[in-house]
Amino acid sequence: PVEVREMVLTNCPVNQYMYLRVMIDTGVRLSEVLAITKEDVIEEKDITWLRINKQLIIIDGVPTIITPKNTYSNRKIPISGELGELIKNYNYKRPSRYAITKYLQKYGLHCHQFRSTFITEQIQQGKNIQYVKMIAGHSINSNVLEKNYLRIQEQFLIEEFNK
Repeated sequence: PVEVREMVLTNCPVNQYMYLRVMIDTGVRLSEVLAITKEDVIEEKDITWLRINKQLIIIDGVPTIITPKNTYSNRKIPISGELGELIKNYNYKRPSRYAITKYLQKYGLHCHQFRSTFITEQIQQGKNIQYVKMIAGHSINSNVLEKNYLRIQEQFLIEEFNK
């Protein structure tokens, strides 16, 4: 729920705020958000984009930037100008995956829940499934969204119908 997301953002350590906000607002993966830099904000005409073209993973205990696992994970996501400014003006040291995960555990949350919530909300708002797949970094032929999120949308429709 929105209240939980706001509580998480309000109480988080200052060096985690930007990363959590990006995950909540865009549904990107933790490994993707940790690799974001100021240069990944692209302003074209009236649209601000966030380029996702790398991820941060741990190899032998060392944080390492690598390219995405597939071509669909390499994408541009439209974002608000406000979020673009937050990313461009971020001046703190990047937190560890562990620090973010541990912080969210205090609320009984896992970072992937932000992704699931974002995708579900996009579908419930009537966004085209191809659009949702593209911004989520899934292949257009992926059945992941249909299997997981359309089932949620169906339940949402039933609940709305029964109100």
